[in-house]
Amino acid sequence: MRAAAARYGTAGSLVLTALVAAPAGSAGAAPPSPEIRGTAVAAQRAETAGIRWGACAKAEKLPASLKCGTVSVPLDYARPDGRQIRLTVSRAKATGKYGKRAVARQGALVFNPGGPGGSGMYFPLMGLMPEWKRLGAAYDLVGYAPRGVGRSAPLSCQDPKEYAKRPRSRRATPTPRTSVNASRRRRRTRAGAPNAIRGCGTTRR
Repeated sequence: MRAAAARYGTAGSLVLTALVAAPAGSAGAAPPSPEIRGTAVAAQRAETAGIRWGACAKAEKLPASLKCGTVSVPLDYARPDGRQIRLTVSRAKATGKYGKRAVARQGALVFNPGGPGGSGMYFPLMGLMPEWKRLGAAYDLVGYAPRGVGRSAPLSCQDPKEYAKRPRSRRATPTPRTSVNASRRRRRTRAGAPNAIRGCGTTRR
């Protein structure tokens, strides 16, 4: 994983965060799975396409100092030529300066927030903290929202047809049997039946 990430830039390395590589080089090792092969293909394509950085969408609620873009990845890494989805990405460029010293850019540091449900779009703001200024001087700090989070191919378990529906209130029409049972309960209560409800939330013990 580490060696593979070194071969790619920001876009390719971001795609590789989806990959948990199996140990390689051992005798009799199984051939790479379709997911591993597909991830390598997707990383190469993402690196070739690059990221077009621009202003972040208002929905991200990020400061103007950060730039945002998108990266296309396969919906199914085992089928890299199949349906594609887009992940949102954020970046703070390396400042090139730490204190009074000029610092050479070393590359990009991509943050995977974990989860499920965690978004890393705010990660580049870490570069404003004193503890991170040294890293922020040499590295572009890159965050992203994993698939299904935020604007990265958002997921919902609710049927879209149900979005505009509101709960309906029904007042049940009492049946003769219901009325009879209610009358019996009232009579037992007046007679002091054990555990009968007396007022709101109180019981007789």
